[in-house]
Amino acid sequence: MNRIIIINATATKKGGALTILKEYINELKKNNNDKYYIFCGADIDYNENDLIKLIKIKTDGVGAFGIKRIYWDFFGLFYYCKRNNIKPDLIISFQNTGVFFPKKKQLIYFHQPIPLYNFKWNLFSKSEAVFYFYKKIYPFFVRLLISNKTTFVVQLNFIKKLFVDKFKINSNKVYVIKPNVNAIDKSNLSLELDKSYYHIFYPTSFAKYKNVSILLDAMEILKKENKEAFSNIKLHITLRRDNKELNRIINKKEINSAIDLTGIISFQEVNSYYQNIDLMVFPSYIETFGLPLAEAANIGLPIIASDMEYSREVLDKYSGVSYATYNNPLEWAHKILKNYNNRGRFKPINNDINYNSWRQFIELSNSIIDQNV
Repeated sequence: MNRIIIINATATKKGGALTILKEYINELKKNNNDKYYIFCGADIDYNENDLIKLIKIKTDGVGAFGIKRIYWDFFGLFYYCKRNNIKPDLIISFQNTGVFFPKKKQLIYFHQPIPLYNFKWNLFSKSEAVFYFYKKIYPFFVRLLISNKTTFVVQLNFIKKLFVDKFKINSNKVYVIKPNVNAIDKSNLSLELDKSYYHIFYPTSFAKYKNVSILLDAMEILKKENKEAFSNIKLHITLRRDNKELNRIINKKEINSAIDLTGIISFQEVNSYYQNIDLMVFPSYIETFGLPLAEAANIGLPIIASDMEYSREVLDKYSGVSYATYNNPLEWAHKILKNYNNRGRFKPINNDINYNSWRQFIELSNSIIDQNV
């Protein structure tokens, strides 16, 4: 008889969260004998079969916990299963919190770092209000839906320590499974950059903690301290070209000639940049893993990263990284100039080619079901 597993991912609509869900579904299709009901918030191009059923549920609302999301997590899923006679052996959540489902085992993939870091946010700032919510309100919902049958997965040992300290739970109930680092497909690399420039790349979003402003400050310093180097540098940032706030800052600093806003690009296009650039920068000061760091190190790119515990763990033993204080633009400018003057590639991180994080995740879920607790 097939075991029944429910996947709760109704808040998953785009970005990294959707990528996580798609990768997991792709792994499920391999030698799967269990019955999966996957509740998701996005249209996923997938041919259902007898064992994997996709159910689209809209829980859109204000912030991460709108009224529809609250209703679904506390009532909707439970009563949907009751009406349809679905009796799960395990509930898996890909959206950081559990659900109300008495006496059922739950496995939660926790990938929201903001509650764990000791940074303050202004509720009355347009750019920070959502982060205030994640820092101050979100942990309430995480705690409320934890039971003695709840297990968590996080992406780093450093995050596990923060998580255990924050939520005061048994460390044996928190597992570390690092994400897969995808190999670069070199068969479809169409990007060509002007080789007369020194190319720097930052794959990012415009969230404040991604710290794009520190790079703009650093470029302004370079313009003042070393005009020759500044004139030969192109900083490519994966942000929209029509971002008014960003363009205002760039214009005010008069660094337009050195900045290329690429717009949102595909993973394959990111790979093309990796193959053509001279340096990757990663000034973000809040991450669970920081996948671009591992991707860049996987091909031996020089990297400047914020000196944070997450980056130290991801890039442990990688010789091609230098670290800069996340809020010191002068330090970033000098690190960029040092790399500009000493160009080269490094020995790639020796990744285990047989490592499969989703296979580990599935093995963990199987062991939780088999445990007589």
